[in-house]
Amino acid sequence: EQFALQPEFPQPGQEISITYNPSGTLLEDADKVMLLAYCFPEGLPVVKEVVMKKSAGVWSGAFTTTDTTLAVYIIFRSGEQQDDNDKNGYLVSLFTADNKPVKGGMARQAQVAFSGGPYPLRLQRDWEKAEHLFEKEFDL
Repeated sequence: EQFALQPEFPQPGQEISITYNPSGTLLEDADKVMLLAYCFPEGLPVVKEVVMKKSAGVWSGAFTTTDTTLAVYIIFRSGEQQDDNDKNGYLVSLFTADNKPVKGGMARQAQVAFSGGPYPLRLQRDWEKAEHLFEKEFDL
């Protein structure tokens, strides 16, 4: 598995542990990998930079969100090269204590899908995905 997180249903304010297997990506032979976690509250995102540790070909690291974080997009970087999951980022959705999506989380993901995210995130814009996420948010 290329990307995994713990806990499975992270809540705002919790530490999130990430494992990343770069096999088959531009970072496959990297000797140093940085995790950039774009933590999106209602306003501007907070970027957390984490130096990853490598063990048996798999990189790992952790960061903590804030109580107001609604969604997190992760990219991995080594020097000038990055793995942004084909311009989609690696998404971390956040949940309530009973494993339901946090209120506003899907709307925030829809805003990122609509805009592509702030520089230097540069994700692919996807208006259909944005519309679908807004509809799911409204259904909640």
